[in-house]
Amino acid sequence: MDTSILANLKGSVSEVHVSHSRRVTDGNYGSVGSECGITFVPAPDANIDDVVAVLDAYTKARVDAALPKALDEVIVRHGDGAEFKTLRTTAEEEGANIVGAVAKPEPVRVPDGDGSQETDVFKVDTFQVEERNGKRSAKVKGGRFQKYGLIAWPEVFKAVNIDLDALDLKKPYSLPVPLTEAVYVLDAGKAKKVTAFR
Repeated sequence: MDTSILANLKGSVSEVHVSHSRRVTDGNYGSVGSECGITFVPAPDANIDDVVAVLDAYTKARVDAALPKALDEVIVRHGDGAEFKTLRTTAEEEGANIVGAVAKPEPVRVPDGDGSQETDVFKVDTFQVEERNGKRSAKVKGGRFQKYGLIAWPEVFKAVNIDLDALDLKKPYSLPVPLTEAVYVLDAGKAKKVTAFR
């Protein structure tokens, strides 16, 4: 990681905090998080806007560099020859015999306009089916949408062979393997809806 960007700031770094966390829930399903924080004491003549912009870019780069590897799934082989999938961080923590990487599936997309909308991705923990005025949808939860979830319509689930009408309301469900992520569209920078799973 290039740290020279910090050298141009007027002031001094008094504390650096980097942490990596893993949360495991029922069903051997988990999520990984990474964060980076810097306590910086600016010089009296420093431009605070410049300081904030540089520190923001630096900490985001640190987190972005840490997460992709942590979220990778790998294949681990036990001494008896049995193989299974797990997160790379779990395998490395346990000193497991990693024998390969799990290829991420291509997203299963549902047509949405002309495809020119901005999209992003988040790791899915659970989804819950809801019903309003006789029409079903689901709130997909995970990442920054952990608390309230992001809406996904039945056609998105049908594309991955999930029938919302066959599921119980308000009960948390996990995506079927190997799906772990939701693709969502943004409208003017604001998350709008889930359009695909991958």
